[in-house]
Amino acid sequence: MDKLLKLLKANALESPQNLARMLGIPAGEVSLDWARDVIFKGITIHAVNGRRMYDTWYQCQNFLMKDRLSVDPVITHILPFEKFQTGFDLIHAGKAGKIVLTLASRDGKEPFDTKKKRR
Repeated sequence: MDKLLKLLKANALESPQNLARMLGIPAGEVSLDWARDVIFKGITIHAVNGRRMYDTWYQCQNFLMKDRLSVDPVITHILPFEKFQTGFDLIHAGKAGKIVLTLASRDGKEPFDTKKKRR
């Protein structure tokens, strides 16, 4: 949410419809000049919460299962589940996009293709 507010204030929202969807609760008080940062820019803000949040999860699952959406470009790291803290550290340091945590399978094979090259 903090990143969205910065984009709004910098007039850098990259949406052809000037549309922002917000998910999450801000860490603290949010200061926003509604006239300058939203109204005069024609921004539409949709808050995603409750049952609607689950709708977006199902839509995403549908895109992924039917190969209509590739998440490969945003995956920067693939780590074994045991190294989850490393993943959180990378995210908090701003050194990762999306991180996939893998679980060991019963046959010892990787359940996810970890051989793909990542950024």
